[in-house]
Amino acid sequence: MDLEHIVKKYVSENPGQSIRSLAKEILENSNVEVSFSTVRRRVRDEKSNTDLETEVDSSTPMQGTTPIKDLEYSKNYVYQEDLDSYVFFLSGYNKPITLSGDKIRSLKRRYSNWDGNPDSINQICRAFQLPRSLFSKIRRALGWTHDSEPFTDEEILGRSEDGMIDELLQGKKFVIEQSYEKKKLAQTNKDADKWLKFQMGVLNPFFDYFEQDREEITSVERLNLNNSNVGEYACVISPFDFHFGKYAWDSETGNTYNREIAQDLLMKHTKDLLEDVQHYNIEKFIVPVGSDYFHIDTMHGSTTKGTPQDTDGTLTQIMFEGSYLMVKFIDMLRQIADVEIMVAPGNHDMVLSYSLLLFLQGYYRHTDDVSVTQTLTLRQYTKYGNTVIGITHGDGAKSKDLPGLMVNESGYPITKDVNRIWFTGHLHSEKVVEVQHVKLYQMPSLAGKDRWHAAKGYTSIRGMATYLICKQRGVRHNIISNVI
Repeated sequence: MDLEHIVKKYVSENPGQSIRSLAKEILENSNVEVSFSTVRRRVRDEKSNTDLETEVDSSTPMQGTTPIKDLEYSKNYVYQEDLDSYVFFLSGYNKPITLSGDKIRSLKRRYSNWDGNPDSINQICRAFQLPRSLFSKIRRALGWTHDSEPFTDEEILGRSEDGMIDELLQGKKFVIEQSYEKKKLAQTNKDADKWLKFQMGVLNPFFDYFEQDREEITSVERLNLNNSNVGEYACVISPFDFHFGKYAWDSETGNTYNREIAQDLLMKHTKDLLEDVQHYNIEKFIVPVGSDYFHIDTMHGSTTKGTPQDTDGTLTQIMFEGSYLMVKFIDMLRQIADVEIMVAPGNHDMVLSYSLLLFLQGYYRHTDDVSVTQTLTLRQYTKYGNTVIGITHGDGAKSKDLPGLMVNESGYPITKDVNRIWFTGHLHSEKVVEVQHVKLYQMPSLAGKDRWHAAKGYTSIRGMATYLICKQRGVRHNIISNVI
């Protein structure tokens, strides 16, 4: 029995079981050679289709004056004014999804940050009994962000300004009353709690740093997506050797590099690469984190082994800002496809690489479209289609030994029809070599030269690369965005 039929059987027989639990049970009891994330995604899509059967009536769109099949549209949704309904044409669903105008407007109110207190995606999905994956696709189709106004485009065109203003004022009064009651109850509980001193003295200062500007810190530019669905691909992308926190002065090194420049470079070149890869049917992103993502690893401003470095900021600044910059990077990828995160610690940031991994595990613990590895080895492995993928920083095992290590360590069957590839960094330049019928892709770096590299005369073409892996044919394309 193939994976599709296995998933249908388990979902139909266990309607109340969680997605993660079902995926784990399928892998344990079925002879399928796929990753956990793939099984989980298939289970999620099947449950979404099943859950919508009772809510979405395929005949509903035909009750209006314009049949669905006769609609001409340039977006992936249409609004039927005569029925006050929204019809969505979404990937992963075999038929149009129809939701009432009342439900869409309620969703917009809950998601918008107009009152300073938007609901999370999980809260919204629980309240409206919607699968998270469906709401995410609807949100993207409509172009919603937390910063969006609380009214739909159709409301803005059809309602009076006075009416909308009155509604906002009444809603604001209600939110203020609710907030006051919540704060009063919270204060009462805190005063009676034995954790009060610890919370006030240790935890609150830590969380305040992030929560005061959380939306600003993690907000990302919305991409103008135009998928053409060419093939099925996994996309390997990561700012290898990013060296966040490195400081370079132009007069000494020939370039300036600091935390602000690093952030601008990462956002710019990620957007540049995604504008190209969006034309392919990307099933998921594979994102190695670490690999000298941070420039230092100690309070003394040195690497893991103790080599002093020129730094922009303290260790705490670098760790906090760099962690949330990685969230912005991942959230930009999520606009296109699911994300699989792996750790590849570098020689500069061995400890902070694992700290970043733990941070991402916690940050995305309730997020269905982001999976984070639990493995902490220096060499990581995953599989996509018939391609086994190895990831490591590049300062450890020699290149000639990597093919054999993959055979011994990966846990995947290595046959003549299996593609094998490695991704490394460390040397800050792009290179592709073949060792024992295995392709080794050395990824470039966005980071500028520091004093040590300048003194040694090391030069390289700065940039960021992404690699498109076809499910059947391995690496088919690589795209580089160079720093000009």
